[in-house]
Amino acid sequence: MKRKLILFALLIMATGLRAQTLVLHHTDGTTSNVELSKHFRMDVTDADFVFTLKDVTFAFSLSDISYFTFYQKKGDVNRDGDVGIGDIVAITNIMAGIDTDDEEKAYLTCPDGHHPHWIDLGIGTQWRCCNEGASTPEDCGGYYTFDQAQAYNPPSREQIEALLDNCSSEWTTQNGVYGQKFTGPNGGTIFLPAAGYRGRGELYGVGSWGYYWSSTSYDENSAYGLNFSSGGADWGNYYRDNELSVRPVFQIMATGLRAQTLVLHHTDGTTTNVELSKNFRMDVTDADYVITLKDATFTFSRSDISYFTFDQKKGDVNRDGDVGIGDIVAITNIMAGIDTDDEAYLTCPNDHHPHWIDMGLPSGTQWRCCNEGASTPEQYGGYYTFEQAQAYNPPSHEQIKELLDKCPSEWTTQNGVNGRKFTGPNGGTIFLPAAGNRWDGELDNAGSNGYYWSSTLYESLPSLAYYLRFYSENAYWNSIYCLYGHTVRPVR
Repeated sequence: MKRKLILFALLIMATGLRAQTLVLHHTDGTTSNVELSKHFRMDVTDADFVFTLKDVTFAFSLSDISYFTFYQKKGDVNRDGDVGIGDIVAITNIMAGIDTDDEEKAYLTCPDGHHPHWIDLGIGTQWRCCNEGASTPEDCGGYYTFDQAQAYNPPSREQIEALLDNCSSEWTTQNGVYGQKFTGPNGGTIFLPAAGYRGRGELYGVGSWGYYWSSTSYDENSAYGLNFSSGGADWGNYYRDNELSVRPVFQIMATGLRAQTLVLHHTDGTTTNVELSKNFRMDVTDADYVITLKDATFTFSRSDISYFTFDQKKGDVNRDGDVGIGDIVAITNIMAGIDTDDEAYLTCPNDHHPHWIDMGLPSGTQWRCCNEGASTPEQYGGYYTFEQAQAYNPPSHEQIKELLDKCPSEWTTQNGVNGRKFTGPNGGTIFLPAAGNRWDGELDNAGSNGYYWSSTLYESLPSLAYYLRFYSENAYWNSIYCLYGHTVRPVR
């Protein structure tokens, strides 16, 4: 079956990027390897995948390729278990607020075991067959606070009401797992496992209750969600810091894909609008941004553009506060396990955070200037369990020890925020805010203590993991229960 995908191309520019192997898995079970070096470009058409390297071009028929993988597994945006061209398409779709899948990509039931699939229930919204973080419809998947859940496109309250009002449901078991089965007017079905919820670091109600976030707030402390049990299904509101399941959705466009406006913000303060229709393509060269539409091509000098935004704000992958070409480049970099930003600084050179800070450490480790989820060095950012934190490249235990051993630190305030400033052997500095931590839905010790996850489990007790801890008098490493919500400061 041919996929009608968005047509685009990306060119990664950098110096000293290590080669990555892209593995093409053919429908006959064989594989082909493509070595991706410093410069590569990927095009997707209705018929082919085309890979252009510096000296050679590879073209593969869509009908001949099952899926793609990179040897370094990162950036599985579309949660299909592999990292490949579909993930770039997925992040592009999210960024533009559009979807390039047509009716042949939505099903009444899962057609095979290669989950996830989009299920058409005949109610105008398609629901994914699996929970976020799950690989089968019966898997519970991950548990998320309301704020964390918004990254995965949960249904709105209205979409939950449409599900309840227009679909019959029954309490049942599927492959030995209890949950609720919803059947739409067209016969399409989805199964939602009774995954319970997480609170106080413990799971409650697994096998008896299902709690699923919406995208709709109730007030500053709570938000709407779907709940069900053997007694039926309904919507309610729950504390935002509870960790519930997420079942992603997307809205079907009744008359095709709507146009989106890409806004180019020039260095002189002016802006240019480019209307992006169903098919568009973006190329990045050393000198220019080139945007190709069906009937026109726009070329803009990179030195003339400060940043890009879409009218619909989604998919700020590189956490710069805006959604644009940098986010597509960022997700491509993450997927390939490479980084196209060669610039590292001793201190932040401007307010367009984040930046990478070189502190002159023997290992060569560079620390980001901002916490994960923050847009300035002083903002606390998000709070993550140890498992969730691993998506954001936290430092290892050894890198934390190196920071403590090689960089003197002082308790200080920066723009009115308490925290600790670390100064490297070369004079490079980072500020880590005392963001506190979360437990049982409560934020504790904000302003007085900092808790930052590492990437390393405690060797003799894997329910614990190492972290960086500091307060006004001291900074040190320790280990703690993995289900605490700590901040993350990424490294590379």
